[in-house]
Amino acid sequence: ARNPRLCERLRSYYIFRHNEGDGDGWKDIVNRTSREMQGEVVQELHSDWLRRVHYFNGVDVDGHEWEVDDDFKLQLSLSMAVEVVAPMEMVFKEDSAIDRLYVIQQGVVGCKGRILKKADPFGEDVLVYYSPEVLDEQEFKAKHGIRWVCRPNGRGYRATALTNVLLLAFPGDAIHELLDRPKYEYIKHQVRRKMFVWQVRHVMITMLRTLREAVAQETYADGMQVLLQKYGFEMLQNVPTINERYMIMREATGDDEVKVMRLFRKMWNRKRFIAAVEGLVKKRRRERALVDVRDELRQSVLKPVAAESYANNLIAQGISTRTLRDFSAMELVTSGLPVVLAKRVYKAARNLPEPDVSWIGADGVAVDSRYSSGKGCVAELERLDAEAKTKKRELMRSLLYAEEDSDDDDDDAGGSSGGGTGPDEPPGGGGGMAQPPGAIPGGPMLRSRLGGGGSSGGGGG
Repeated sequence: ARNPRLCERLRSYYIFRHNEGDGDGWKDIVNRTSREMQGEVVQELHSDWLRRVHYFNGVDVDGHEWEVDDDFKLQLSLSMAVEVVAPMEMVFKEDSAIDRLYVIQQGVVGCKGRILKKADPFGEDVLVYYSPEVLDEQEFKAKHGIRWVCRPNGRGYRATALTNVLLLAFPGDAIHELLDRPKYEYIKHQVRRKMFVWQVRHVMITMLRTLREAVAQETYADGMQVLLQKYGFEMLQNVPTINERYMIMREATGDDEVKVMRLFRKMWNRKRFIAAVEGLVKKRRRERALVDVRDELRQSVLKPVAAESYANNLIAQGISTRTLRDFSAMELVTSGLPVVLAKRVYKAARNLPEPDVSWIGADGVAVDSRYSSGKGCVAELERLDAEAKTKKRELMRSLLYAEEDSDDDDDDAGGSSGGGTGPDEPPGGGGGMAQPPGAIPGGPMLRSRLGGGGSSGGGGG
C-alpha cells in the first residue's frame, strides 16, 4: 500500500466498529421490548450520564431536589443516534452548528482542556442555544437583534477524539421538543434558570477576548474601531460598561491619553451626580411641602365642612390655606368642588387671615411659595453654610482685635477714673455693686466701637 498508516487506521476503525456493532444494540432492544421493560432498559443505559448533565437534575429555589423522569429518558433515547469517530478526528469544530448533545459510550475525548471518558456528556450548550446552522454575521445580528451579543454563532470550541470513540448523539430539536411539552414545564423552568449562569459566563468570556484584542491595538482610536466592529455603536451606547472597562485596561498599559480622558470623565460624572442629587432633593422637598400644605388645608378648612376628600383636587389647582381667601365660590366649583361644599368652604375661608404682601404676585394673585420649592436645594444650603462659616470667622477675628484694643483703653483710663463717680454712674462709687464695663451687651467689641471702656464712665471732668 502507498499509505501504510492510513491502512492501519482503517483497519483499527473497522475492527472497533465491528466489535461495537455500530452501537445500535441498545436502541434495537428498546424498540423491540414492552413498555415496562423499555423503562428499565433506558434506566440502565442512560442513568449514569444523565446524572452528570446538571441541566437535567439539581435543587430548585425552594430547596427541593428534582430530576427528569423515566418517560423523559425514554423519549430522549428514541431520538438517539450513534456516531463512531476515529482517533485525532474532531467531533465538532469552533464554527460547527450547535445541534447535538453527545455522550461517550466508548473511548476518550478531549474537550475544553479536559479529558472525558465513558458516560461523560459534552456539548451541553445545545440546551442553552440550539442552532441547526451557522448563520452569516449580518444575518445572525438581524435575527437576534440586540441579544446577539449573548448568543454564540457556532460552538466556539472544539472536541477531539483521542481514541476510537463511540458516541450517543441526541438531536437538539428532539430535546427542545420534549421541554416544550406542558408536562415538562417545571423541568423547562429549571433548565432556563441554570442557563443564565452559562449565558453570563459566555458574555464575560467573549467580552474579555474582544477587550484584549482592542487593548493590543496601537492607539485608543484603533481599539475603539475593534469594539465598534464587534458590538456596533448602539451596543456601546446602551452598555457603557464595555467602553469603561476598555479605558481601564488601556490605562493599565500606560496610555497617558486615556488617563486624561478618564480624569475629565470623572469630573463630568461628578457634576452629573451632584445635579441628579440636587434634583432628587428638590423633588422630595417639594413632595413633603405639598403633603404639608394638603394636610394643613384638610385639617383647618375642609374637615369642619366635610370636604376633606377634595383636598388633592384643590392642591392640584394651587389652592392652599394661604390662597383660599382670594378664591370665589364659583372658582371653587370650577376647581372640582360641588356647589354646596364650595359655598361652605367659601364661608369658612372668610375666617382665614388676609394674605401677606409677600404672597401677592405681580398680577395681584396670592401665590403659596411652598409650591415652587426652589429654595433649599443642595447648592443653596452649601452657599448658606459657606456664608455662615465666613461670618463666624469674621466675628472671631473682630472679637480678637477688640480684646486687644480694650486692654489698651483700660490702661489709659485707669489714671483718669481715679475712683471718681461720673454723673451717670450709679450710687456706690467704685464699689463692687456697680456693673463692670465688661458686662455691657456686646462685650469689649461694643465698648471699643463706643470709644473706649472708661470714657463713658465719667470722672474725666
